[in-house]
Amino acid sequence: MIYASGPGERLNQAIDLLQQGQLEGAWQAIHDVLAAEPRNATALQIRGLILAQAGQAEPAAADFRMAVQLTPDDPVAHNNLGNALRSLGRWEESLAACERALELAPDYADARLSHANALLDLGRPEEALAGYDALLPAAPNDPRVLANRGLALRHLNRTAEAIESFDRALAADPGNPGIRAYAGQAYLAGGDLEKGFGLFEARWRTPVMAAYLQDRAFGRPQWLGRTPLDGRTLLLHSEQGYGDIFQFCRYAALAADAGARVLIEVQAPAAALMRTLKGVAEVIEYGQPLPTFDLHCPVMSLPHAFGTTLQTIPGDLVPYLSADPAKVAAWTGRLGPKSRPRVGLVWSSGVRPDQPELAAANGRRDLPLDALRAFAGLPVGFISLQKGEPAEGEFAALDQASWGGPPILDVAGHLHDWSDTAALIETLDLLVSVDTATPHLAGAMGKPVWILNRFDPCWRWLEPRSDSPWYPTMRLFRQPVIGDWGAVMDEVRAELARLFAA
Repeated sequence: MIYASGPGERLNQAIDLLQQGQLEGAWQAIHDVLAAEPRNATALQIRGLILAQAGQAEPAAADFRMAVQLTPDDPVAHNNLGNALRSLGRWEESLAACERALELAPDYADARLSHANALLDLGRPEEALAGYDALLPAAPNDPRVLANRGLALRHLNRTAEAIESFDRALAADPGNPGIRAYAGQAYLAGGDLEKGFGLFEARWRTPVMAAYLQDRAFGRPQWLGRTPLDGRTLLLHSEQGYGDIFQFCRYAALAADAGARVLIEVQAPAAALMRTLKGVAEVIEYGQPLPTFDLHCPVMSLPHAFGTTLQTIPGDLVPYLSADPAKVAAWTGRLGPKSRPRVGLVWSSGVRPDQPELAAANGRRDLPLDALRAFAGLPVGFISLQKGEPAEGEFAALDQASWGGPPILDVAGHLHDWSDTAALIETLDLLVSVDTATPHLAGAMGKPVWILNRFDPCWRWLEPRSDSPWYPTMRLFRQPVIGDWGAVMDEVRAELARLFAA
């Protein structure tokens, strides 16, 4: 957006520098403007845009809000506020700001795009898709519209159409790392793992992940499969969530078979568990000094490095993680004599306040605690493996005598790290869980596990399948329509009753 001329040359310099991506120079220029005129609405918007591009959404939103107060009839200010609120996970407020921008300027294309984005965040993909489609006649090659349209189609499980939309976005903006990464996920969901994992490598050039890789600048080359491993030491290191680590750490065994001495660096809660990983010579806790190594690879880049296809997924490596026998014995004693089948439950992935951009997906995959009432009366002993707030605290405060659901044993206080969780899983007959790290661990151990999946599941579960080539002992239950946990719980209840019939 080109703004009208401001009160001085310094404001115009700030605008030009921002458009050129020179944030430091733009910041210095706009600081001078606001020092002279602290209520200059245009300058506040420019400062907000600089802050937003620097990843500081909260102060950016404050600047845009002040600009709205100073110039309430400026649609640009409302749209900018909506975008900042979106990045903070405040989608209802974001939608309202975009709607106000459109009231002021119905043909404002950027506001129409922002409005569709807010609808998508709010779990209204059909409305969002209609918004993107309405923009295409005037801008058929706009990569922003096409890429977000692809996301809406993914939310609707229309993967082939999503891939087509992402391909059009890439043709318009082939170097955009965010679009490439999202396109990669669509190809992965569709089963083209080789192309999908290749495109997904572009995540390292997105702002969040680029910062992570820079933090892991080891001074050694990243291994992407082209350098022979025989006689070399390869450091694998964690990336993103624990579920990703548990799923892809299996490739350590393939690297060891190729002649590498394999090291793996993980956060402390996973260190003891990782010492059971096949193919690993040494486990290092994150933050501890690293030994000498020749090459490194983030765990989620391993499928790409090994050229994994749908047919070559190394599911035959399961089980590749195991429980500590002493901890299993301790759990056996703690749980006492077994009078009925034991089923573990996990219903929430927890909240990640440092990653508001994940809140929409997390909200769709989490199960309300009350939904577990569907399991009342089953001949099963349920045990909670739930960790993470607010779900853990909500369950601890639950009056189970009056809630109407099945009795669920709360053992969260005994789960101090992932090796504790693995030992408990070893004592279970089945784990029933939403899509979070715990079912990955059960799958990696070769234990029976059922995942309760949202309508638009993560790419790793493919489409449409009720099994997983990554985990032979896993079964997938999916919402038939968006948000319909009732149908999922009814199906799972029926299957539990059949499996554990007296």
